[in-house]
Amino acid sequence: MHNSQVRADKTPEQREACLRAYRMHNSQVRSDETPEQREVRLSAVRMHRSQIRKAEKSQIEAFNKTINIFCDKVCEICTKRCYPNQVTNHKINLSTASYLPAELTSKGTILLCHRCKKHLTSKKTSGPTKAYWNNLDPGEVPDAIKQLTQPEQRLLSRIIPFVKIVKYDGLFGQYGFRGQAVLFAQDIFEFTESLPNILPRSPDSIIMVVITEHLENLNISREYNISRPRVYEALR
Repeated sequence: MHNSQVRADKTPEQREACLRAYRMHNSQVRSDETPEQREVRLSAVRMHRSQIRKAEKSQIEAFNKTINIFCDKVCEICTKRCYPNQVTNHKINLSTASYLPAELTSKGTILLCHRCKKHLTSKKTSGPTKAYWNNLDPGEVPDAIKQLTQPEQRLLSRIIPFVKIVKYDGLFGQYGFRGQAVLFAQDIFEFTESLPNILPRSPDSIIMVVITEHLENLNISREYNISRPRVYEALR
């Protein structure tokens, strides 16, 4: 730390003078070397560079090995995708896990995430809340909803969330939320009934609707395009 501070306080002229003196010293030392000393020095330099290359190669191999570990393991109870270090093989004990379906008990050993394994070993009499047989998986998102833009999704959302979004410090600071999240229900059926009345002309002659949003206390406006056919297709 002290040497770094001293170097930082040097002027460009002082730094150049120090480097010149260092180069002259090294040149004098090498000129006074015997052939044996020179060979020893070069051998040490070659060995040091070889060690650096081996260390770099080892680090690159470790990096490639790490980034090629994928989240491709699936828990057989909650169907959660996990990394290899997040799952374990568990031998089923029918006396403590009688709630498991026959398709799992017939396997004898199943692959579980840490949460499901903890549940099975806790001797509880009911299955995990996120088990696939509880029918919590809503299935694939229909194509009609996938192609909706964000404003169109907001029109059809059953829930409107209000949450305080904050940005953390730093150049690459991420976004997060703070405080409570308040959810308001939206009656989309009432919206579809009132939509024809708020449009400037007949819905049958409209393909695209432009919505302008004005922010309170700010002289900023944003325009969004709403596709009527896409919205009605998603409602069906």
